[in-house]
Amino acid sequence: MRAYIMITERATKEEEPFLSRQIRNLGFINSFDVLGPYDVIVEVEAKDNNDLFYNIIRPIIGLAGVSGCTTHVTVSPSEVKPLTKRTFAYVLVQAMPQETQRIQNELFQLDEIRKVDAVLGPYDIIADVTTDSLSKLVDIVSKIRRILGILRTTTLITFTPT
Repeated sequence: MRAYIMITERATKEEEPFLSRQIRNLGFINSFDVLGPYDVIVEVEAKDNNDLFYNIIRPIIGLAGVSGCTTHVTVSPSEVKPLTKRTFAYVLVQAMPQETQRIQNELFQLDEIRKVDAVLGPYDIIADVTTDSLSKLVDIVSKIRRILGILRTTTLITFTPT
């Protein structure tokens, strides 16, 4: 099962490494610093709910810099297109319930969407957007927002801390 863990970070001492780096040191390589209502997003694969909680979430929330986390478990994962550009953003989508599958399929047809998963949690869909510029991201998010049945979106732009 695929899951996305959205983490908020508490203020820590300046000399401590970025939280995403600490999470990668635990072995979770798909950990990204993001701009938005969360500070870090971690994309993981788990065998089951117990594996997700005991082997992934618990070690992460045990880190000193973690203030809180929200986990979104994939209920309908999409295929994954080959990575041609880096993940530039994750777009979290709230959709009309009866439209989730159709929206997921429509989003996956966009060239810039690498994968799009229907998830459980406050959002219904998480889309992985690959592009190489902020202006292209704005165009993609504008396309996404025009899809019938989407109620609202939240965009988490990834970045690499210095």
